[in-house]
Amino acid sequence: MPTAFVATAGHSWQAVACGGTSLGLKGMNVAAKTLAGAMMDYLTSPQVLAEAKAGLVRRRGPDFKYEAMVGDCAPPLNCRD
Repeated sequence: MPTAFVATAGHSWQAVACGGTSLGLKGMNVAAKTLAGAMMDYLTSPQVLAEAKAGLVRRRGPDFKYEAMVGDCAPPLNCRD
């Protein structure tokens, strides 16, 4: 959803400033309503959820294997060490 004016560079101070304008607020509201509506479709219709999952599996391909970006190392739980 558009939340900034045309030709505004993303991740710039201009884009951040646009977020507080009426255009930015309206765009965020439309985006939130769209996401909420999609979630309601998934929660109330098991067929829609099954179709979405089948589409994901089809796009990933039969040889997909999940690999964590951090590799096989243990998570850094001692952040202050």
